[in-house]
Amino acid sequence: MDDPFLPELFGASKSEEKAALIAETLFKTLPGEIALIARRCCLLHWFDKSVVEALLQDITHDESQLRNIYEQIRSLPFVEALPWGLAYNDLTRNCLLHRYSVVQPQLLITAARLAAPAYEAHRDDTKIAAEAFFCYIIAGETALASELLNELVQNAEKERDQERIDGLQKILEEAQRLPFGLSLSFSELLAFHRVAARKKQRTARHKRTDTISIAIIGDVLSGKSHYIASCINQLQQRSTFEMLGCSRIVGQGDTDKRYVDNYFNYVYRQQTMIPPTMAARTTINEPLIYELVFREKSFFQRDRRVNLLFYDSSGEDFVSQNRMTQYSQYVHNASAIIFLVDPLAIPGVVGDLPSDLRPKVVRPDRTIDVLNRLVQTFEVGKGIRPGSRVETPIAITISKSDLLKFVLKDSQSPLFLRSSSSVVRVDNRELALIDREVRSFLPEVGEQKLLYSSQRFGNVGFFAVSATGWQADNSNKFPHVEPLRCLDPLLWILEKTGVITPE
Repeated sequence: MDDPFLPELFGASKSEEKAALIAETLFKTLPGEIALIARRCCLLHWFDKSVVEALLQDITHDESQLRNIYEQIRSLPFVEALPWGLAYNDLTRNCLLHRYSVVQPQLLITAARLAAPAYEAHRDDTKIAAEAFFCYIIAGETALASELLNELVQNAEKERDQERIDGLQKILEEAQRLPFGLSLSFSELLAFHRVAARKKQRTARHKRTDTISIAIIGDVLSGKSHYIASCINQLQQRSTFEMLGCSRIVGQGDTDKRYVDNYFNYVYRQQTMIPPTMAARTTINEPLIYELVFREKSFFQRDRRVNLLFYDSSGEDFVSQNRMTQYSQYVHNASAIIFLVDPLAIPGVVGDLPSDLRPKVVRPDRTIDVLNRLVQTFEVGKGIRPGSRVETPIAITISKSDLLKFVLKDSQSPLFLRSSSSVVRVDNRELALIDREVRSFLPEVGEQKLLYSSQRFGNVGFFAVSATGWQADNSNKFPHVEPLRCLDPLLWILEKTGVITPE
């Protein structure tokens, strides 16, 4: 196959275009994670090893991997060594900034968000603090940028250093040349801080943010993506966040767009099945992130915000232990797990279904294998001794529960097949009853092993949900979309992680 690099290089009319092409070509020769960090570094005027480590926050790594990444970036031909770190030469940096601001703006915004705190940790050094100011502007953190700017200007005025103030103004102007930079002027940014400072002084409130990461795990075709589609849709309903005591629920970064494009449009607009999630090719798994902002109960109570991170993966990544260990490193760092069980892989369920609802080919029931591999992942990743319990809360959830009405005896009318009786509060007693119902149902369909294997976890709840309420027809279309009890596992997790206190 002909390499398009040379024709593109000779076809580039400007030196900036050539520099960008050469840099991108070199990035493509690097392993995925290293290439990502190298691209993120182009935003920065300079960086050192601590900054590179900050850019790796969303990637599992150890000290040796950090050193390797830093050294590989150092060896790139357009990287220059400074007394205090490394920097891309101006031509390469400027052309990459221009390129990514158009085709990958989120790459630069994410880099700024991750790097800013690493620079601000040394805010007593003007040069370092100025870079933090630049990153906060790119990240859209108006309050943090204005606060830091106010401090830097005050210090410069005390020392009568007009050159330093001019330098800060140039940094602001540079950031604003990017299409997503803040639109506030230098004076407006300072004024913004003064207004915010007065408000903070009046209210004497402080912000607190917790992060709860939730891994959605299950075998192939267990319905993970459909569950996420309906769970988040229900989470965003006003009745839900009022029940939780939230004032609002906000998608962070590009979460709303990715959710609509990859989940909501399929299930709720087209009423069709979501295409299977592709098996992972990189260890980076970008979650959907939602911020829950809780109402204040008193004038002096500090704000409380909770970030919920939803991780979705292909079922293929859980089929073998090697794939789970390699591509699902976020699993053993999760705050909680929702483990989906496909009833169409349970022979005791499939045998009682009407013929038109039975799968043409009954897949092997690998639920226990996936659950056992999950335990092994914790043993390897967290150093848990074999035989010891995993304390991470796990909500073991039968998906496609709309099928279960065909399996249950006529006299049975379980709560898990009815809508929640409460829309104004979280009823812990109702969740506990559903847990008992599902535990009783599993032996009836020959899934006693699931109950036995679940004992490896110290904090387990059982649930049954239906993401759509109906099965898809031969054209992968749903006749209706009527989710059933999709919030139950999430509500249980929020209680177990201390986010809410149910009644």
